[in-house]
Amino acid sequence: MKYDTLFFTLNGLIFMIFLCGCGGEPRPADLPALHPCFITINVDGKPLEGASVDLHAETPSKWFAFGITNQNGLAVMKTQSKYLGVISGKYVVTVIKEGNDPNWTADPDRPDLDIPVVSFVAAQYADPTRSPLQCVVEEGKNQFQFNLEPPNEGK
Repeated sequence: MKYDTLFFTLNGLIFMIFLCGCGGEPRPADLPALHPCFITINVDGKPLEGASVDLHAETPSKWFAFGITNQNGLAVMKTQSKYLGVISGKYVVTVIKEGNDPNWTADPDRPDLDIPVVSFVAAQYADPTRSPLQCVVEEGKNQFQFNLEPPNEGK
């Protein structure tokens, strides 16, 4: 019994070392320091799962930050989609989530019709020139929360 626990513990440690330090592309030499950044997205106070969250630097850069929200609306931001953390600076935040219209009902007389695709957030949040969402990433842990308006059905 004691050996089983030791065996699984050692295998778990080896697996974690493999995930963290093996096989990946080396970090670019010119990549600035990265800081942990977590962004929570809610729509009408409810977590938004599966949304794409992008950070657009105030000062143009070749580096970009991106994350996808989980079931709690939390996106762990990564630079170049693979390096944990974000370069310090001021950012405009954009959020996009599109999918099949959950209110659509199939017409049995028109099986050729595709399910309409809808946005789950207001259009302004998808456009970096119109998004009111901003954040400033600094050294240390950065946590931001945004409550978005739902899409305007009439537009």
